[in-house]
Amino acid sequence: MDRLLYHPAFAGILAALLAMTTFHVPGMAMVGLFIPLPIYLTGFRHGGYAAMLAAVIPLMMWLFSGSGGAGMITFLGLFLLMPILVTRLMRDRGWSLATVLMVGYLLAGGVLISLVALLPMLGVDFAASIAASAETLKEVLLNSLKQERTLSTGEMAHVTKTIDQMVRTMVYVAPFGMGAFWFFYHLMSINMSRLIMRSSGLWGAQETPITQFRLPQNWVWLPLLSGFTAWAGDGQLKMLAVNLAMFLMLPYLFQGSAVLEAWFQKLKLSGGMRMLFWITVFVFWLQLFLVMLALTGLFDTWFDFRRRMAEVHNKEG
Repeated sequence: MDRLLYHPAFAGILAALLAMTTFHVPGMAMVGLFIPLPIYLTGFRHGGYAAMLAAVIPLMMWLFSGSGGAGMITFLGLFLLMPILVTRLMRDRGWSLATVLMVGYLLAGGVLISLVALLPMLGVDFAASIAASAETLKEVLLNSLKQERTLSTGEMAHVTKTIDQMVRTMVYVAPFGMGAFWFFYHLMSINMSRLIMRSSGLWGAQETPITQFRLPQNWVWLPLLSGFTAWAGDGQLKMLAVNLAMFLMLPYLFQGSAVLEAWFQKLKLSGGMRMLFWITVFVFWLQLFLVMLALTGLFDTWFDFRRRMAEVHNKEG
């Protein structure tokens, strides 16, 4: 079974089936979260060349099926390029998981800055296009509610106000959302691959445990400065500062995760239970929990929760 699971042909066919299910079966959009997983698995097992062979199969199936046109094929190709690059760097070049994540974070940050700061210089108004899409979505939602006629006039006004607020928020944080989604999407696939292969004894890389992750003390000034700029700025500067502040808070999400993982280890939770917990968090995108986790990482800068846990453990021991 292991030989079949990591075979490039099987991985490519499985990725293609997952892609077809995601885009053609109603209500199965969440399946798309697992499209790159088979390609990551075969790449980590056999190298970047095997990952490339596996990635060609869904592209060819999509091309011959005539679905989505050239734009969708280009999008899928760029999307499947990440497993090839990551597995080539980690397995073939010997890069550590931490180094790959740092490079991925910087790339996502570059995409974010390009969307907000550089595209307007080239005459592309990204914010305006997002606003137009959001307005279209708002009109669709409001028309749907009006046709159902289940809300009173007062309730409809309240819903309209809420949707307007959502649209304004969407326009401001869309670049951050795109960068963060791209980063976390592939991070989840990498970690799932790592856990699956480790359970079979096939993950040979020796990386630093996540429980030891800690940002430099002075990093805290970067999101704080961006947040102040967002509060004081206006227009394009405000939009850039808001997205940068949120993006610079992402590493604190990892620091908060490190604190939580240390607590899980203290409770002696199994690896399978921890994996199920994190899959649940990201699949259902529990925003409030993720915000609290990032704040935990931020306050860990001053309170060092892991040291305090160790002190309590030593006293109890």
